[in-house]
Amino acid sequence: MRVRFPNERSDGHAMTTRRQTATRAKSPAPAISTKSRIDSGAARLFLRNGYDGTSMRDLARNLGLRPSSIYVHVSSKQELLFRVMERLMDEVLARARQALEAAGEPEELVRRLVVSNICQAGPYETALLQSELRNLRPSYRASIERKQTEYRELWVRVLNEGRRRGVFRIKDPKLVFLGIDGALIHVERWFKPAGRLTRMDVAEVFVDWILNSLGFRQPARRRIGDIGNAKRSGLRR
Repeated sequence: MRVRFPNERSDGHAMTTRRQTATRAKSPAPAISTKSRIDSGAARLFLRNGYDGTSMRDLARNLGLRPSSIYVHVSSKQELLFRVMERLMDEVLARARQALEAAGEPEELVRRLVVSNICQAGPYETALLQSELRNLRPSYRASIERKQTEYRELWVRVLNEGRRRGVFRIKDPKLVFLGIDGALIHVERWFKPAGRLTRMDVAEVFVDWILNSLGFRQPARRRIGDIGNAKRSGLRR
């Protein structure tokens, strides 16, 4: 007797499905949209030349487009800067939320937040969130600052919980966050992908340093448990 899987209605249907799957597999990947190319190109130029040192004509030349073509996708350089920074901030927030999705001890949550920051995709662009914020018009700047406040609150919540539990010895979680955030942002100024350390190597060093700076210490109950397990392991050996 032939076994029929749940998603298979008949032999003919199965063959049709396989042909359709094969056809889809051969289809080329969709091309990057012009809008995405403009945003990515703008981010690189803003980072390299600064907002004031970048013109829409420079951007068009770098992308092989006519200047008039740029304005089909964005109304002004100011809107383009905002769009780039909004995307970057949304990505930072999404990674931070993902790092905190699963439950964990405060020190583990700090580790996840640090790793999500240093090991992010397209990390060099995040420097724009500090260097070019002042160049946004007030309404755009306020929108980015709201997202930055939301990011800060994620961190502060973890730091407050660690202080409440007695595993972090800190007085002012908000001030502590500013110090941590400044250090993480600065990584992009000196990190070299071709250097001797990977991003994860750097992240682990920063995790140890940050936890030490927080005065991290395991609660006595957890330390005793660890010692007990180590002794039992020694006896088994």
